Amino acid sequence: MLVFSPWVYGNPAYVNATELTGRVVRTGSGTGIGDATVHLIGPDNVGMDVTSTNKDGSYTIDLGVLEDKELINLGAFFLEAAVKGKFKKRIGLGNGLRLEGTVLRFKDIRLP
Repeated sequence: MLVFSPWVYGNPAYVNATELTGRVVRTGSGTGIGDATVHLIGPDNVGMDVTSTNKDGSYTIDLGVLEDKELINLGAFFLEAAVKGKFKKRIGLGNGLRLEGTVLRFKDIRLP
């Protein structure tokens, strides 16, 4: 039996983060996908926040909705991307986060 602990990815430095940024792009070309929807989902599958990408595929999620204990364990969260209302991908934040000052940057979400 596989047991998942949301605390595996804990990082106390994430408490200082105020926003999470990244891009939604096409797999082959790397072209940004505008007007995609990005949902921040907690490890318990509860939606925490939602935003849309701008014309170059960039998004920003305000982390002010999270408590310190959630920020510390942000690596256990997921992002879900949808285009034109259709689910496309769910990806774990895991090791894809990079803290730059108060901004957490996430690797590109690549969609077909």
